[in-house]
Amino acid sequence: MGAGPYLAVGVAGKGKYEMTETINSETTTTKVDRNIVFGNKEGSDMKKGDFGANFLLGYQWESGFNVHVNYGLGLSDINSDRELDVKTTNVALAGGLGFTF
Repeated sequence: MGAGPYLAVGVAGKGKYEMTETINSETTTTKVDRNIVFGNKEGSDMKKGDFGANFLLGYQWESGFNVHVNYGLGLSDINSDRELDVKTTNVALAGGLGFTF
């Protein structure tokens, strides 16, 4: 078992969503698929830096074979658009297999 802090830097991401607009009782839906811009400047989608907490649970057999699961809980608001009243955080779930010599 383990727990501890993490620091992360956003390097790449893709946003996929649908926008629905109604004008004069006519509704149109547009699918958007675009790259996310990281940074703290105007025009950025997400802040570049992130911090949070990691939680780890695993088991190692006497043979050296091991398996583990990691859960990362983002604690910082990475939304860089201050006009939106939305808090955006990261959550990560990872698993692994390994062997210790």
